[in-house]
Amino acid sequence: MDSGVHVARTEPVGLHASHSHRARKRPRGRWLILLLAGALVGGGALYTVATAVRTPPTPGCPTRTVRLVATAEIAPVLRAQVAAAECTTLKISAAPPDEVSRRLDAGKQPADLWIPDSSVWTLDRPDGAVETVERSLAISPVVMVGQGQVPSSWSQLVAGDDFVMGDPIGGADAGVPLIGTLLEGRALHDKEAAIARRIVRAAQDSLSRDQPPEVAARLQRVAAGQGTTVASEQQVLSHDVGGAPLTIGVPRIGTALLDYPVLVTAAKAARSSARDAGRWLVQLLESDRGQRALRQARFRTSLSDSPKGGLETIEQFDMGSNGSLWAAQALWRTLAMPSRALVVFDVSGSMNFAAGDQTRMDLVIETALAGLELFPDAAALGVWAFSQRLGTHGRDYRELAPVRPLGAQVGEGDQRALLRTTARRLGRLTGGGTGLYDTTLAAYQQMREQYDPRAVNSVILLTDGTNDDRGSISRRALLAKLRRLHDPGRPVKVVA
Repeated sequence: MDSGVHVARTEPVGLHASHSHRARKRPRGRWLILLLAGALVGGGALYTVATAVRTPPTPGCPTRTVRLVATAEIAPVLRAQVAAAECTTLKISAAPPDEVSRRLDAGKQPADLWIPDSSVWTLDRPDGAVETVERSLAISPVVMVGQGQVPSSWSQLVAGDDFVMGDPIGGADAGVPLIGTLLEGRALHDKEAAIARRIVRAAQDSLSRDQPPEVAARLQRVAAGQGTTVASEQQVLSHDVGGAPLTIGVPRIGTALLDYPVLVTAAKAARSSARDAGRWLVQLLESDRGQRALRQARFRTSLSDSPKGGLETIEQFDMGSNGSLWAAQALWRTLAMPSRALVVFDVSGSMNFAAGDQTRMDLVIETALAGLELFPDAAALGVWAFSQRLGTHGRDYRELAPVRPLGAQVGEGDQRALLRTTARRLGRLTGGGTGLYDTTLAAYQQMREQYDPRAVNSVILLTDGTNDDRGSISRRALLAKLRRLHDPGRPVKVVA
C-alpha cells in the first residue's frame, strides 16, 4: 500500500515542538516510561524496575524449550527469523500486552520471555519481577491516520465527531492521543476542566461499544471513509486496506514511540536459560538479515530509518509536566470504563417504615428502576438482598442475580429485564434485623475475586440502618479487614 499512504505535516498554532531526533540509534527507555505511564498504568509511584543486561549474547539456539510471547505485529518477524535459524526450542506465541500484564500482576508466568509494544509495561512491578535483556528491538512512532488532511492537534482529533478510539488501557498506541491532548492543553495553559471536555466525546462513544475495535478494524473503518484513528506507523504501512488512500501525520507537539523491549518474565529457576535465549534472539535480530526483516515488516531499526511511505522526521513529546499523565488516565477510567457493580439492598424490617405516603422500600424500588435505565448495555450489574440470616447456611445475604452485562441474554430476555423483575419483588423479602457488616465484607470479597480490569468495580450498598447482628464482625474489624484487602492496582469501591 505504498502508493496509498500519504504523509501530512500538521502544525497547530501556538504549540512549541520539542527538538527533532533524526539519527539516534534507539529511544531511551526513561522518556517512554514517563510519557506513557499515565495513559496505561493506573495510580501509584513510578518505579523503573527493569535493568538492562549488556553482557555478550549466548551464541546458538537455546538448548531447552523457552516460551516467548510477543505483541501481534512483531511476532511474525520473530517466528520467521527463528525458523530460518533452524531453532525449534524457542516457542513463539502472540498475545495482547495488557493480557500478559494482567497475568503477571496475578503472580503467573505467561511465558519466559515477553516482547510487548512498549517499555511502559515494565512499570509498577515488584523489584526483579521483570528484567530487560534489550530496551528496544525495533521502534515505530504512533501516528494519526485518516483520508485527506489529518487533524492539526491531538485535542482536535480526540474531540472530533469521527474519531475511532482504540483502548488506551489495553494498548500503548491508543493511549497517545490522551497524552497529546493533555500536553497541548497545558502548553496553552488550559484548565483541567477544559482538557477533560475534549476527552469526553471519545470516552462516551467508547461506552456505546462492547469492546474498542482492534487496530485492523479501526484502519478498515478509516479506509472506508468512516473517520480518523491512531496506530503505529508500522501497523498502517503493513495492513492491507484495499488500496484506499490513507494519510498519516503527527501534530507539531510530537508523538510517542513504541519500542518493543525484550523482557525476562520467567520464574527464578528458568530465568538464566530465558536470559540466554533473549540474548540470542537479540543477536539474531541485530544481524544484517534480522535488520532487513524488521525493515521489510515496516519497523524502524533507528529513528532516522524511515520506511517507505513513513514520516521523515519525528518530534517526541516534551517531557515537562509529565506528572499530569496520571490524571489523564484517571479521567479516562472515570469517563470511559464501563461500570461493574454489585448492588446490595437492605430488606430488613425497618425498610417497611413509612416515608411520606410510601415505605422506604417503595422509594428504593422506584429509584432502582429509574437508575437501571441510565446504564448502557455494556454496564454489568448484579443484585444481593440482605437482612439477618436471609441466605443459606445462616448467611445474612442472598444473591438474587449474578453480575452480568445488562445486555446479556438471560432466559427469554436480558439482564436488564431480570433486574427489573428482581427489583419489583424486593418488598416480598422484608423482615428481620440488619446484617450489615458481614454482608459488606462478603460483597467486597466477591467483587475483588471477580475483578475486571476494564471496568470500574464497585459495591453499592443501600441501607437505612446500623448493624443488628451481634454475632457478626465488628465495625472496627470490618474496616481493618477492608484496608488489608485493598489492592491499589485492583481497586474496588464501596459506595454506601
